Parts: sequence; structure tokens; C-alpha cells
Amino acid sequence: MSDRIPERNQCRPPRPSVRVEEENNLVRLAARCVSTHQLDQLHARAVLLGYARNSFVAAKLVRAFADLGHLRRARAVAAALGASANAFVWTALVRAHSQSDAAARDAVALYAQMHHGCPGIKPLTFTVSSVLKAAARHKMLPEGEQVHVHVFNNGFQTDERIATTLVDLYAKCGRLDNARRVFDRLLVKDAQLYNTMIAAYIEVGDVESAEKLFETMPEKNAYTLVEMVSGYSAWGDMDSAKRVFKIALANGAANMVVCTAMISGYAKTGKADDARAVFYGMRERDVATWNVMIGVYSGAGRAAEAVDLFKLMLESRASLKVEPNHSTISIVAAACAQCGLPTQASWIQDYVDRCRTMLLNNHTVAALIDMHSKCGNIEKALDLFCRWTQRDLICYSSMISALGMHGRGKDAISVFNELLDDGFDPDGICFVSVLNACIHTGLLDEGRRYFQMMKDKYHIIPTVEHYLCVVDLLGRAGCIDEAYQMIKHEMPTDFQQHAGIWGALLSVCRTYSNVEIGEVAASHLFKLEPNNMGNYVLLSNIYAKAEKWDGVQKVRTLMRRQGTKKPPGWSQVDAEGSLREFITSELHDNVLEPVMEILNWELKDHGYTPIIEVE
Repeated sequence: MSDRIPERNQCRPPRPSVRVEEENNLVRLAARCVSTHQLDQLHARAVLLGYARNSFVAAKLVRAFADLGHLRRARAVAAALGASANAFVWTALVRAHSQSDAAARDAVALYAQMHHGCPGIKPLTFTVSSVLKAAARHKMLPEGEQVHVHVFNNGFQTDERIATTLVDLYAKCGRLDNARRVFDRLLVKDAQLYNTMIAAYIEVGDVESAEKLFETMPEKNAYTLVEMVSGYSAWGDMDSAKRVFKIALANGAANMVVCTAMISGYAKTGKADDARAVFYGMRERDVATWNVMIGVYSGAGRAAEAVDLFKLMLESRASLKVEPNHSTISIVAAACAQCGLPTQASWIQDYVDRCRTMLLNNHTVAALIDMHSKCGNIEKALDLFCRWTQRDLICYSSMISALGMHGRGKDAISVFNELLDDGFDPDGICFVSVLNACIHTGLLDEGRRYFQMMKDKYHIIPTVEHYLCVVDLLGRAGCIDEAYQMIKHEMPTDFQQHAGIWGALLSVCRTYSNVEIGEVAASHLFKLEPNNMGNYVLLSNIYAKAEKWDGVQKVRTLMRRQGTKKPPGWSQVDAEGSLREFITSELHDNVLEPVMEILNWELKDHGYTPIIEVE
């Protein structure tokens, strides 16, 4: 026997065939394609080399086309296989469609096609979980129940992933009893299954059942803690949310996501200072945390603090490695719109411009348009709108609203017509914007026409906001009786319980001294919001203008009986780049006094005469 050591190449495993190597190469390249053009070229190569009917390669191509958003091409790749498509190809196809809201129903149809048309193919666990997710998206309970039968037929009833999707399906379809039955039948449960069941209880407001499950859960993760904190805060129980948060802190599980949920919880319950304490107590903060905290200040009416926090974020970004994103700009622009400070608006716009288009999308552009218009610079808003070429309905609605707010109703209608010319179908929000534009410019006939167009041409059912606009439009034009008849006979009964509707009617009754309808509107408002002293003052002024002094006395008696007073009205003025607040007849500010004098001269030049009311 020879002692000679085998040569090195003799120890190597046999080299795979060229065909297998090419197959692996195609699959590897499919995962690396980042554009449709690249993927088309790869697909053409697969066809040329005869791999178009290879299920392994086809499954990867289906997934790659789907990931790039081309579901039609993904289906074409699968269709080329014909009857040779295996379970992996069908799974890739079902999964691709299940991940899109628009195509989720197609995922269910494809699964049915596989089940009925290819009886020899047994679905994979991933096939079943994907089709159940698709059914859950559109609350397709009957179809989901049929798939549940297939779960038993194929022996998948102990699979945790499938059980999780079944729980989610039944919960979204309002069948919490079925969801709990699936949950209880599984002997081994992972954290995701627990979290899905807890989230289902919280969604319907059954926090008690969620809490019981939370207490028995063997291992809690960040998602569990977020669900419980969010659930408690949604129902205003911040003491329980704080208890869960303390558990997270004690276990070292209070990561950025949990802290952000706690900040959001405090925001929902109006506790901005408590939210700030959590924010400043964090060692690390990501952009989502900064965005939530800026939004907390903005939502609490503390817009100046929101803008200041944004400035702090920019100052700290190098050391904290955090950069503003599209949401940051939308939130801070909304905060600046509350302030109404042109200097701050210009500073925010300059920052966005320095970043070029990185921070621009339709949401940020719409927010910036709104910001500039509310800060008094409609020309800047228009310039931004004209420069942005990728407009959607949000952008159009924001621009229409801005122009209407500045009394440029005709221009607003021009933008609305441009929207139609660009092939967009206006939605309900868009019609609210155009109706408001008609209100601010007194375009009664146009407003009536757009309201009718919305119902007849676009089949949009009017919401309370649409009716409020029309009532206000009719009332300001002096058609008070017509507005009242619309409320009584055309408006749905539940809308008649909306204080804004009667408030708009009462306001125009004061303008036109309509005592009779003013009394009706006021009587509804006294029931809907008995502590709103502004309504009592409006009715009192209607009586005073009509010299009905007994009515004035009656309203004042009602106000005394309520035991509350109307809070004084206050105003804000941009003076030297900061907001100064003051109330009527109490102006003692060396900076403000000259500003107010200039404003007074300008108002008089425009023919404005102040309305002095009895309060």
C-alpha cells in the first residue's frame, strides 16, 4: 500500500455542475437587484439559459419583483412555469400579494387557486401564515375560517406562527372568543403570540383581560411593555402605565421604544411636563423620540417650546448621531404655524432649503405651505407649491386652504381646477378646503356648486365638516333661514348634536341680528356645552343689538347660575422675533405699544371699525 499523501486537488469535493453553479448565481443576483432594469436583465438571462421553468430560480425572481413593487411581473414569472410551479413558487406569490393592502384580496384568490387547481401541492407553513395575514387585512372572516380548516388538515395546529396569524385574524374580525380559543389550545406559546393576544384585548378596550395575560406571560419583551403602556394611556390610566414603566426600568427593558410609548401616553392625557421628565431622563434618544416630544409640546399649545426643542435637536445632532426626518419637519412646521411667527417660519424654511430635497415629500411640503400661510406669507407658500412637482391631494388641499384663508378664493378655485386637470379625484378633505375658500371670499354660488358636485359627481357622503362649511357659507351670505332648514331637514340627526354647527349659526345670527333663529341655536348650545360662556355672550349681544333688554337680563341670570365667567380674550403679536401676549386694555409693554399703534393705523386705513360687545 502506498504511503504517498494524496495531492491537494484530490482532497477537494467534487466540483458542482455548471448548471447548479449558474442556478445559484442567478438566485444570488436576484437578491442583489435594486432596480427593475437590473431585474429585467436577469430575468432575460434566466429565460435565455433555460431557467425560466426552474421553480427554485422562479421563486426568487417572484420575490425580487414583488419587493420592487411589480406584482404583475411576479405573476408572469410564476405563470410561465405552468403546472410545474411548486409550493415555494406559490408561497412566494401569495406572500408578495399579502404584503400590499391593494393586493391582499388577490393573495387569498391565489391561495384558493393553488388549493383547488393544484391538489398535489401541500402548502408550507409560510403559505398559510401569509394568506391568513392577507385575510386579516381586509377582515375576510369566511375565507380565513376555510384556511383554518386547512391548518388542521395539514397538521399545522401546533405551529406558533400560524396560531399568531389566526389570533390576529379573528381579533380583527371582532371574534375575540375564537382568537382566545386558538391561543388557549396551543401548549407552547412564544412572546409574539402573547403580544398579539394582548394587543387584541387592548384594541377593544378590554385592558383588564390584557392585564391578566400580561401578568401570566413568562417572558415579556419591549413590544409587550409598549402594548400595555399604550393600552393604559389610551384609557387615561397613567398610574397603571407608570407601574408597567417602572417594571421596565427595574428590568433594564426601558429602551427607546418603551420610553417613547410612555411619552406618547403622557401626551394623550395632557401631561406634557411628565412627558418631558421621561424624555430628559433617557440616556439615548432616536429621531422618533425627538419627534414625539416635539409633537407633545405642539399638541399642548406650547409651540414655542416645540420649536426650541427642534433647535436643540439640531445643536445636538453631531454628538447624538440623530438627524431630523420628514416627520420632524412636518411636526415642527405645524408647531410654527401655531406661533404664527414669520421669523421662525423663514428660519425653518432656510434649514430645509440647505438640506435640498432630502427633507421634502408631499407631507412636509403641505405642512410648510400651511406654516407660511398661517405666518402671513402666502407668496412664500405659493412659491413652494409651484416649485414642488410631485404634488398629491394633500399638497393641493393645503394650498387651496391657504389661499382661502388669505381671502384669495378665486385663486383657490384655480388651484382646485388644476388638481382636476392633473387627473386627481378630489377627496372629502379637498372639498372642505375649497368650501372654506368660498366662505372666506363670500363665493356663495360656487360653494353651493362644489357641495353638489361632491355629492353627485364624486359620490362623497358629506361629513359634519362639510355641513359646517355650508351652514357658515349660507349664514355669512345672509341666508340664515336656508342654513337653519338644512340643519333641520337635510343633515343627519347625529350631526345635529355637533356644537360647531349651532355655533356657526349663532355667530351669523349675531351678525344679522336674527333673534328668533339665534335663540334656537343658543338653546341647543346650552345643552351641548353648558360651560362655554362664549355662547351666552353671543346671545346676550344679539338681544342687546335688538334692544331686548329683558333677554339680556335673562342670559346674564343664566350665566350667574352656571357660576362661571367668560375668560378674557387675548392676542399674540410678533415683536422682535418673539411672541408677546396681551389682553384688551391691558397693554403695558414698551416693545408692543409702537407695534400696536402701527397695526391700528393700518387697520383704519383699510376701513376697519372694531366691534365693541357687551360682556
